[in-house]
Amino acid sequence: MGCAVSSVEPIFEVAGNVTGSGADNARENVVDEELKRGFGLSIKEIEPVLSAGGDAAEMKFMECCHYLWKVDGVELVEPFIFAAFNKLPEKSRCVLFQRILTIVYLAQDGEQLPTPPE
Repeated sequence: MGCAVSSVEPIFEVAGNVTGSGADNARENVVDEELKRGFGLSIKEIEPVLSAGGDAAEMKFMECCHYLWKVDGVELVEPFIFAAFNKLPEKSRCVLFQRILTIVYLAQDGEQLPTPPE
């Protein structure tokens, strides 16, 4: 289950203008505050780790997502993903996507366990 890496293309694009709206900037500021509280780093300060790629970058991305999810669910995870995901090299984005799919499939399999007969 490998990833073919040919070029660095974003997996998704953020709609809207390049500088972002005031609401987007406000949400990113809240994410920055939470990341500083939890990790002592802002999104900009995490970017070099993410840009380097590899296991350390993938783990840091997942740690940040998990932390932000525990704080406020999708309200903080979404702006973090928009700001940080495409900073990762393509290979790391592919690995993360595979890990996410694995988690989803395992969760779905867990929900479909048959109930024992009475």
